[in-house]
Amino acid sequence: MLDIGCGNGKLLAFFARKGSKVVGIDRSKVQVEEAQKRLGDLGDTVEVLCADVRNLEFKEKYDLVTLVNVILDTSELALVVDLLDSAYSALRRGGKIIIWDVHPHNVQRPNHIEDVVFAEDGSYYIDGSKKRSKTLLCDGSQYTFHPNFHYQLGTIINGVTDSGFKSLRFFELGHLTPFPTHFAIEAVRD
Repeated sequence: MLDIGCGNGKLLAFFARKGSKVVGIDRSKVQVEEAQKRLGDLGDTVEVLCADVRNLEFKEKYDLVTLVNVILDTSELALVVDLLDSAYSALRRGGKIIIWDVHPHNVQRPNHIEDVVFAEDGSYYIDGSKKRSKTLLCDGSQYTFHPNFHYQLGTIINGVTDSGFKSLRFFELGHLTPFPTHFAIEAVRD
């Protein structure tokens, strides 16, 4: 299992404790350090890399690749496409990708609709100031991103299919999880 944008390693820990060999990749040095602390007791079943997944060649192919809450903080569409292409190249034939993210039609603070800024393509920010955050990357540089950025669902689905994935399934997660504002996409590499 490969988790792209693994953050602090919470999902990796879950799968590792179920007996899976897991690999996590994140560009954020701080997040990778947190993941390594969290996963230190799980031994050699876990590997966490501080890297940009777009620069990696995957000799090992995976049955499952996950992107959890990654697209939300990726306000450059070209980067989203690159992430999906990387996920595709990391999967073995018949392998699955799971994308779990905040639903693009969810306005998390409906009482503050004036804070929502829509772009021409229908994407939007849930912060009228288009607030930006920075994170320290593995190479020592900083990446600036827009938290609470949302793409239109069609844009996300088109990115998945354009990367070569098939058998796309979309799930609304409101009734299944404690995260009623989330969705999941499952797709298969042909």
